[in-house]
Amino acid sequence: MLALQMGTALPMGADNLLENPGFELLDGSRPVQWDVFVQPQEGAVGVVDDSVAFEGDYSVRLHNPEPYETEPCNNWSQNLLMPLAESELRVRGYVKTRDAGGAALWLQCWRKQPWGLTHVVSSSDRRPVSGTQDWTLLEMKVRVPAGTDFVTLRCVLKGSGTAWFDEISIAELDVKEKPKAHKRKPGRAVQKEDEPEATREPEPVETVATPKSTARYPGIPVAETRDTARDLLAAGAWMADLLETLQETNESLAEELTLLRGEVRVLHEEVAGLRADAETAEGLVGDGVAGVEAAEPEARRAPPLVPHGYDLEELP
Repeated sequence: MLALQMGTALPMGADNLLENPGFELLDGSRPVQWDVFVQPQEGAVGVVDDSVAFEGDYSVRLHNPEPYETEPCNNWSQNLLMPLAESELRVRGYVKTRDAGGAALWLQCWRKQPWGLTHVVSSSDRRPVSGTQDWTLLEMKVRVPAGTDFVTLRCVLKGSGTAWFDEISIAELDVKEKPKAHKRKPGRAVQKEDEPEATREPEPVETVATPKSTARYPGIPVAETRDTARDLLAAGAWMADLLETLQETNESLAEELTLLRGEVRVLHEEVAGLRADAETAEGLVGDGVAGVEAAEPEARRAPPLVPHGYDLEELP
């Protein structure tokens, strides 16, 4: 039976798509709806902390005593399985650090078929947080690509040090807001209602300047193109790190497999030797000493079981 505990923190808003955003609901020692990943290292932990919090009674803490040889990005995470493709999300949260190599919020967009990332954004792209800092607001907007099946929010610690996370939120923004009406320019006289329509001057047509588009991406504003390029670079860097980690893991597994094959070969040789000894012993039991003499003419007959009173040189 689940033992749930609730702190006093207020929810960040009805539009928050995350569950248990302040880590106040606990199942034993784990925050409900959150998962933790910590690469094994002596002293490395991911735990709920009841002594440090931005709001309420709890936060989550990540601690790495030493940098890893290959960065694993220890993190707390939560998956959002609702349809969010082509929507714009606002991601917010608070982080506190002590001697941290780097702390950030990540939002990863995933597709199922074929399995893979469609997009990833890190708050460190715009506001890196490292060293020792008090509670700091991290915020970013993310446009979820088409074809995304679900998204993952991660509270990440890189390198060594400690990071606390609290009051995380993801809100879906209304991307279909109506454009604001253009106001009449000041100083222009307004025509009277009773003025004959034929004598009224035609209203000037106001034009709205549109952002220039790039030749390479026609129809896409320059600012949006730059954001997209920056996001693609961040995703590419993350994928490069992931591929490097996988390559090193594969090399390590290949070395272990080679060692295991060598050990299996030695075991096969030992088993073959034991099997040959067993066959020889069976021949001795079945055929007597004569059988051994026939197989090995120069071999001496074994002495009697009593170990005294016999001269081995006199035995035939």
